[in-house]
Amino acid sequence: MRRIFASAVIAVITAGVAVAIWTSHTSQAGEQASVRPETALPGTGVSIVLPKGIVHPPLGTMYTDERKETVLAIAVARAESNQENNPILRKVYPEPVEDFHNGSLSGKLYKRTRAKDGGGYDGWWLIAVKGDYVLDLKISYSGRDEGEIEKLKEYLSTVKWDGTLGDSEQAFGVKLTIPGMQVVHAGVGAVLYSANGQTGEKQPNLMLMALPGYIAGGADAFHTVCEGARDRMMAGEAASPLRYQAEHGIQTCDTWGGMSLLGQKYSAVAMLPGGGAFIASGTGDPQVFQRALLGLQVIDR
Repeated sequence: MRRIFASAVIAVITAGVAVAIWTSHTSQAGEQASVRPETALPGTGVSIVLPKGIVHPPLGTMYTDERKETVLAIAVARAESNQENNPILRKVYPEPVEDFHNGSLSGKLYKRTRAKDGGGYDGWWLIAVKGDYVLDLKISYSGRDEGEIEKLKEYLSTVKWDGTLGDSEQAFGVKLTIPGMQVVHAGVGAVLYSANGQTGEKQPNLMLMALPGYIAGGADAFHTVCEGARDRMMAGEAASPLRYQAEHGIQTCDTWGGMSLLGQKYSAVAMLPGGGAFIASGTGDPQVFQRALLGLQVIDR
């Protein structure tokens, strides 16, 4: 399950999920990092001067501007989950590594550009290890200003990290109470619950992964997201029809399939009253999971 958690963090920080549900508005031009205040990112142990226009997300640790052109994504994990040698990410960031030092943090800095490496965005990827833990920070840009990615590098000089694992639920913005399960203190970027509060695949588990931005467009948009999540998370599985439920302003859709000694494979989307949403995926009792999602606690960040 540790490998699964690390993979989920990759999904969160590469912004590959649910880009289609993002809405487009007007963004503001950049401003020098040296003249902007430092911001503590809740639950992460990380502070940084945010580029102008970057706003706090409704859920999770992916910060964006209104047009979703600039994306800052934070993950913290145990050092053994360091993704620096992940072959997929090394292909995404193929340019020669730089040694990184900003006075309070040391690590390795990777770069990619559309012009040289293809794809739809330019980006920086910072890896810093302190003791038993690793900080994984990515900042990317998909707009039209060819020089913006170099301007964004300046903001990396303001990054500070306290070297802790952080608080996964606070960083995410949601807390679940699942009978017979505990939160796994494995870092921030996603939230994992398991039977014994530890990683290990041979036990019931449920993982939460935030969708970037808000779901805009009412019931039709929510149904579209639910169908997409089902197709992605339950691919190749014989699954139940989507079940929709709403209580206390929380909307959920879920599906499940298969059976094992641990329970059934489960996938769901939960949406908060303001439109923030997340995917839940795991193995266990679908009825227990649904009740936990409908009774979730929103954490003030």
